Amino acid sequence: MIKRISSLGHEIACHGYRHEFVFEMGPEGFRQDIAMTKVLLEDLTGQACLDFGPPGFLYGSRTCGH
Repeated sequence: MIKRISSLGHEIACHGYRHEFVFEMGPEGFRQDIAMTKVLLEDLTGQACLDFGPPGFLYGSRTCGH
């Protein structure tokens, strides 16, 4: 499905591999999750994955670790 969506011209963004809240993963868990997901999506689509939308669309101090 990801390949098809990408082939139709849509940008593919990362939502995380395990779909966990960023603030529950910790910084290192977050880095690992995003790195793994980015590689997977780029391999599937042949295009750079440049955007991230956190699960639950939670932005702010808890997401950013402040």
